[in-house]
Amino acid sequence: MAFRILREAVRQNYALDTVCYTIVLHGLFRGHFVQEARDLFDKMKDSGVASNTCTYNVMLRGLCRARDMLAVTQLLTEMEGANVHMDSTSFNVVVVLLVKLQRISSATALIREMLNLGMKLSTKTCWLLSQSIGHRFVLEDSISAESDVSDSTCDLLVCSAS
Repeated sequence: MAFRILREAVRQNYALDTVCYTIVLHGLFRGHFVQEARDLFDKMKDSGVASNTCTYNVMLRGLCRARDMLAVTQLLTEMEGANVHMDSTSFNVVVVLLVKLQRISSATALIREMLNLGMKLSTKTCWLLSQSIGHRFVLEDSISAESDVSDSTCDLLVCSAS
C-alpha cells in the first residue's frame, strides 16, 4: 500500500522527503521485501534525498533481520562517510545481529564502544546476549524506559556465570 502511494506521488511529481521514503522503506522491510527496500534506498540517494539516522536505522534493522552482514557492514561504512552517527538504536540492532550470528567477540567490542559513548543496551539486547553466551545478566541500578517501553535500557550491566 505504502509503495503504491509512493509511486503515485512520484508520478504526480510531488516532492518526496526523507520521512516519506523512510516510511515506505519500513513498510517494505515489514513485508519482507528486502531487495525492493534496498532498491528504493538507492533511488532515494540517487534523487538527492539525504538520509538521516532514522532512515539508516530502518535500513539497518531490515538488513539485520535478513541477516545480511555484508550489506550491514556496507551500510555502516556509508553512514560514516555521510557523517550520520549511530545512535543507541543503531548499536542495539547490530549487536543483536552479531549475537544471532554467534559473533560474540564482535558484539562485545561493539557494546564496549557503545558504553564508552554513553549509550545503553536495551533490555532485549541484554536478554538475548545472556541467552547466547550461557550467562545471566543482572540489571543493577535504575532501569528506565526510553521513548518506547519495549526498549528499556540498563544503566549498569554486570555479567556473572550462571
